[in-house]
Amino acid sequence: MAAGAAPLIAGAGRFRLLLDTNAFIALEPTSTAPESGLAIGAELLRLASAGGHRLYLQAAIKRDIDRDRDGERRQTHHALTRKYEMLGHVAPSDDLLAALGDAEPPDPQSNDGVDLEFLATLEAGAVDYLVTDDVRLRRRAVRAGFGEFAMTLAEAVALLRNLSPREVPPPPAVDDVRAYQLDTADPIFASLREDYPGFDAWLAKARSEHRRGWVIREPGASAYAAVMLVKEEQPSDYGLPGRVLKVSTLKVAEDALGRKYGELMLKTLFGYSHVHAFDTVYVTVFEKQAALVDLLETFGFETHPEKSRLGELVMVKRRRPVNLAGSDFLTTHRRHGPPFVDPRSPVFIVPIRPIWHELLFPDYGAGLPIWTGEHPYGNALRKAYVCKSPTHLVGSGATLLFYRSEDTSAATAVGVVDAVLEDSNPEAVLRFVGRRTVYTLGDLRTMAADGKRLHAMLFRQDRLIEPAWRLRELQRARVVKSWPQSITRVGEEGTRWVHQRLAESH
Repeated sequence: MAAGAAPLIAGAGRFRLLLDTNAFIALEPTSTAPESGLAIGAELLRLASAGGHRLYLQAAIKRDIDRDRDGERRQTHHALTRKYEMLGHVAPSDDLLAALGDAEPPDPQSNDGVDLEFLATLEAGAVDYLVTDDVRLRRRAVRAGFGEFAMTLAEAVALLRNLSPREVPPPPAVDDVRAYQLDTADPIFASLREDYPGFDAWLAKARSEHRRGWVIREPGASAYAAVMLVKEEQPSDYGLPGRVLKVSTLKVAEDALGRKYGELMLKTLFGYSHVHAFDTVYVTVFEKQAALVDLLETFGFETHPEKSRLGELVMVKRRRPVNLAGSDFLTTHRRHGPPFVDPRSPVFIVPIRPIWHELLFPDYGAGLPIWTGEHPYGNALRKAYVCKSPTHLVGSGATLLFYRSEDTSAATAVGVVDAVLEDSNPEAVLRFVGRRTVYTLGDLRTMAADGKRLHAMLFRQDRLIEPAWRLRELQRARVVKSWPQSITRVGEEGTRWVHQRLAESH
């Protein structure tokens, strides 16, 4: 490859980094005294390991180490190089020598000779980047046309950090765990042992693989109320597309049913699969588990033609829409979200007071300073909003932009309308919304005391907007003219802006 040409980048977002001598020493200190670059070097090692990036040394580094007059340190550094894959000798091309202004190659034992071999390795495409804090070496890389491929330790850390998924905490009441942290004697696993021969051997394997999981523990209770484990499949079974995440365990304890913990776990699952860019999610489930099958179908899992080797249904959710034509707005959200809203859908802004906002969206910001898994409407993905707004425009599949009034004065959450009911009978409204509303029957009777019809919407939580869209920003984008006092349809220009922002975050 001619000098100045770009190295070949190893696909799938994983990079090959060549450490020069100083970078290697920062990653592998031989003294208990703090050394320059120690913290940043440790972070580079962590990010490379977590992201599957490869760190290399060049054989020329041995010549650099040999010049160290401290024999004990020299011996230690040579031993530490064995932790890395060592690249062989690479001769510099005539083009590289010409670009550097070297009529003849420098002495291989000199600093310039070692540095030249680092650059020759970069030129040959054996690595994607050279990591060095040596100012002179980076200047030589610039002269050779490789300036953008020679980076400092701090720049390398920034590169890998930007490639790493942003970890987000699970919803309140859900604890993030690894499989090895689970109490295998918990009663929640009893029915799984009955249904799955060899369950304990499988669980031991999941524990050894440090599989990602989540549990819900109710206050004062020692047993799990719900548990979920996932794993990435490479390659995927059943011919599923893209990056595939398998839900290997999803179980809600019998005595915890009715609290919407299944939906709370799915909320956690969808958030995790979104942040980690999974294209497809699937779970296997026996047909006799009718409640779980119904839950999965409600949130967009579809039955695959094949069954598992145990005769289970294979329920698949495809997160990447291919063609929206022919599907209504609600169907596209159900199949591919959350988070996903149909870009063709109308947008309505919905004001909500802080006290109801914190109950309905406990996973927004800090939430309530209490264990928030207590309320089914907070756990649920399908929620209800009831008001006395006279609007008749909101229909199934519409996008809702919840505006937290009074203290925040900003749009904080997005929902998609499931169904709408207008009725002056509080009992009928309560039957419609069930346990998905923050209001009691007494609240609804008070709201309907004047005989006016109540407007009840069942909606699906799509995402939280963090940072929130402040009133001034919404006004500039023509989403609102002033702070909203009732449900209001957003105009054409504001609707385009909302969908554009939502698409960017997706």
